[in-house]
Amino acid sequence: MIKKIQAVIKDREKRDSFVTDIALWVIVLLYVPLIVFTCVMIYSLPNLVKNIISYS
Repeated sequence: MIKKIQAVIKDREKRDSFVTDIALWVIVLLYVPLIVFTCVMIYSLPNLVKNIISYS
């Protein structure tokens, strides 16, 4: 009985770490484009402002 419980706990730990790994990957995949987008926006902001000023 105790061995069964230990096996269930071990199995659950494995599954939890697997789920956490997936969650980490999802977070990374969501955040990397966001960071790149932010960098591009910051980099192109002066040109954007110049264009707006020259158009108006």
